[in-house]
Amino acid sequence: MKGVNILLPLPPRRTTGTPLDISEINWLSVWCTRFTVNFGHIFLLKDPQVPRRMNLSRFQRMFAPGQISSDVVELLDDKTIYIPNFFLTVGLLKGYKFRASRRESPEKFEIDVPNENNRLDDLRDYNGRDITLTLNGKISFYDLRHVGVYDTINGRVIGQVDIPSPEELEGFPLPPALGQNLQWWPKFVYPASTSRPHIDTTSRNFNPIGPTYSTPTPPPKIYELPNCREFLGRRVRVLWQSNPDDIYFRVQAKTKESDFAALGFVDPNSRVGSKGIEADIVKIYMNSSKDSLSGSNSLPTFAVVDSFISSTAHCTLRNGLCADADHGSKNNVILVDHNRQADISTVDFIKPKKALDRHDTFISENDHTEVIVGIGSLRSLSRWMDHQEHEFNMENGTIDFNSQTPQTCLETGKEDPESALRWKVPFRLKPYLRKFEVRLGPTGGSRGYKAITGEEPPFNELCWWINGAIMPEITVYRGETYYFKIQGGDSDVLGHAYYHPFYITTDPVGGFSEKHETDQRREKIFAGVERPYEYNAVATAKGSLCYHQSKTGQDRWRESRTFKEYQSTLEVVCEGGSNSNYGLLNWTVEENTPDLVYYQSYTHEGLGWKIHVLDKDAGMVLKPMNVVLLVNVVFLLV
Repeated sequence: MKGVNILLPLPPRRTTGTPLDISEINWLSVWCTRFTVNFGHIFLLKDPQVPRRMNLSRFQRMFAPGQISSDVVELLDDKTIYIPNFFLTVGLLKGYKFRASRRESPEKFEIDVPNENNRLDDLRDYNGRDITLTLNGKISFYDLRHVGVYDTINGRVIGQVDIPSPEELEGFPLPPALGQNLQWWPKFVYPASTSRPHIDTTSRNFNPIGPTYSTPTPPPKIYELPNCREFLGRRVRVLWQSNPDDIYFRVQAKTKESDFAALGFVDPNSRVGSKGIEADIVKIYMNSSKDSLSGSNSLPTFAVVDSFISSTAHCTLRNGLCADADHGSKNNVILVDHNRQADISTVDFIKPKKALDRHDTFISENDHTEVIVGIGSLRSLSRWMDHQEHEFNMENGTIDFNSQTPQTCLETGKEDPESALRWKVPFRLKPYLRKFEVRLGPTGGSRGYKAITGEEPPFNELCWWINGAIMPEITVYRGETYYFKIQGGDSDVLGHAYYHPFYITTDPVGGFSEKHETDQRREKIFAGVERPYEYNAVATAKGSLCYHQSKTGQDRWRESRTFKEYQSTLEVVCEGGSNSNYGLLNWTVEENTPDLVYYQSYTHEGLGWKIHVLDKDAGMVLKPMNVVLLVNVVFLLV
């Protein structure tokens, strides 16, 4: 891990199995069990004031056309509220939303609160569900006095819960929202190499429980999907991309290994019973953790089963659905990829828009499609529960799979603290500058290096600072000469990590000396290296080792609201006190220099950034000059 915020749940007690209390722990360490080495530790207070979840009251009915009630509501942290056994009856009426008020007397509920699926849709009936609501943006319960159900059409509060004053919350104290109560979803990034081979998890040999069918080799995985919806209190997230003939889906579900997830599409003709099925369902579940092909207990595998709901055939979510292949039809769903991280199962698959057999239904090409999302239990596959019904949770909704406007999920309720404190990057030096002072320095984390390049900082947490800025973009003109004074280390006596000759290249990564000869010959070097393509290449732009570092020893980029504030936390330190020993590089930009080149480290990758190369006739910027106008005043005596 590098620069990661982590939350650690406390382990259970050996005797009772209940989690330890923080007051029972004296110190916490990063410990190597293999070699019994303590890599670092912290001591905890003997009697800490531990934040706890706070009980409020039940929902108070203010005005209701129907029913609203709940059990005792709890504040889980300063952005999350838990409402157990929630009942609300609105029928077909529109405009009911969760809202909050900042005022002691709630004349106005002006702050939208997303529902349990993190959406701002109109509320529908609730029948005793437990729901969790999370505030979005910077606002917290310290800013609010009431949370309730609000009729936006008629301007009236249906029911509400009062929030204690900030002083009461602080004195309790209420836990800060650090992500402990947020639904976590895995992020997918493009792999550095080719993706793993696809495993057909739907064949007879692979899954002895499932249906007997096989699927064609799927197309490549799509990593970024434009549309997103969440269901079942954010236990299920559905992402998709619509294509002319099919839809690429990614279903992420918070499930146990013994559960299945279901995404279904309601047949619009089912009300008149013309096809005999009520919904076409894709059933998703984990196979046994033991890989029947390899005999290993490695990564879990998944099956996607083309299924259906039919009350006449006794095929329901409650009893586990019916597979198309077991009723004379085919599996028309293609499994693309699968993954399980922590308790989140993620499965990518492709489903045709058209109904290809009697157990499929079509997805509307010009209107909303009614969908069913559910989570059920696979336990009835065990012999001792053969005649028992599944436990299941289900939610209905509608999705327009034809919309040209992306449908997105709201981001997590807790605002990323780093997004609120963005530095103005990238840094660009004035185009009239001819002289540059180059040193090493810290990367500035996600507000510096990562915000500039879009990449994670190098492992050594160093990058080039030029004229006091992190990795600035430089502008030069062909035919002009530029002067660089470098202090990046003149030898590897202090270690290879502190030896960084400076050079200018076409390669966006750098690290010329560490590359294979074939890669070296693909790179063109303009300055900083003599005889670059011979066995005795020499880096010339190197000086004493000087670098920017924190005055207090702890890098303060997280706490610094601006880059100027961050600069004030740093000082320049030179090894051996040799602050006047510079390596010099004079670079006259040739006419055939590409429009974009890079300054880099000769020995390490990823320390530098861009140099923009322009023609003089492109509008060369000259250094402003101070002009003093002398006026001779002559007095004439007449």
